Amino acid sequence: MTRLQIVYFDAGGGHRSAAQALAEVLRRQQHPWDIQLVNLDGLFEPIDFVYRATGVRAFEFYNWSLRLGWTSLPSRLLPASRRVIRLLHERQVDLLCDYWTRTKPDLVVSVVPHFGRAIFEGLRESCPNTQLVTILTDLVDTPPHFWLERQNQHFICGSAKAIDQARQIGAAESRIWRVSGMIVHPKFYEPATVAQRAGRRGLGLSPDLPTVLVLFGGYGSADMVTIVEQLRSSRTAVQSILLCGRNERLRRKLSKTFQRSNQESGFGTRRPPGSGTHGKIQSAICQSPALASPASPATRS
Repeated sequence: MTRLQIVYFDAGGGHRSAAQALAEVLRRQQHPWDIQLVNLDGLFEPIDFVYRATGVRAFEFYNWSLRLGWTSLPSRLLPASRRVIRLLHERQVDLLCDYWTRTKPDLVVSVVPHFGRAIFEGLRESCPNTQLVTILTDLVDTPPHFWLERQNQHFICGSAKAIDQARQIGAAESRIWRVSGMIVHPKFYEPATVAQRAGRRGLGLSPDLPTVLVLFGGYGSADMVTIVEQLRSSRTAVQSILLCGRNERLRRKLSKTFQRSNQESGFGTRRPPGSGTHGKIQSAICQSPALASPASPATRS
C-alpha cells in the first residue's frame, strides 16, 4: 500500500488544520493509501532547546503571543528564528533522515514553512526516490527560506503571485501546480442544514443585513477589534461574525466589546457553545457578500 505522509506543525493552528483537511479529502476519495500525519514538533523535540530549558515547546510561545494579541511580535522575531533554524539545520536533517529510514514513505507532503530545505535533504538522503510536495498555506511566499526553496520538488500554490515567486526561484513549470486558494476542510462544502435567513436569526443576526466573516488563523487577532470598529464607523450597515479560534481570551474581549452586534464562535474540534451553532454559522455565511481574512502575523510585509 502506498504510504503518504503529511508533515505539519502546531504553530498557529492553520498548518494542522490544513493537514487534517487534506487527509480527510483523500480518505473520502477512497484512495488505497496509508495516510499518516507527521508532527514536526515531535520529531524535533530532541533539539528544541526552549523545551529542554522550560518544559514548553517553542511553538507554544508563538501561540501565546497570538492569544495575547501581540501579532507584530512573530514578524519582528522572524530574522532571529531563521538564524536559529539555520544553526540547527544539520541536526534537523539527521532527525528527519532517521525517521524516514524507518518509515519509508512513498510520498511526502509538507504544509509547513521554514523547514523545506531540511525536509528535502532528509528525504533525499533516506529515500532518494520519494517525491516531496510543498503546499503553501499562505497566499504568497515571504523570502528568503520561508516556503519556496531552490530544490527539485513540487510546489502547490494558491495564488498567481505565489506561482510567479516559484518561477523566480527557478522551479520547473512541470513542478508548479496552481490551485484556487487555501485548503478548506470538506465539511465546509457540505450543504447547509439550515436556510440562510434562519441561520442568521439563530445567531441573533439580522437576516437582511450584509454579513462580514472575519477570521485570522487558529488564534484570532486583537486586530479584529479594529476591523469591526472600522466597519461600524463606515456608512454601510453591516454585521459581523468573528472567528476567534482557540483564543478564549479574545472571545471574551470581543463579546464584551461588541456583545449586541456580533457573535463569536469556537474553532476546530472544540464545539462552539449552543446546539447546532456550527450549522447556523455555515448557513449564516452562505452567499455572504464579504470575507475578511487578514494575512497571518508571520507573513505580513
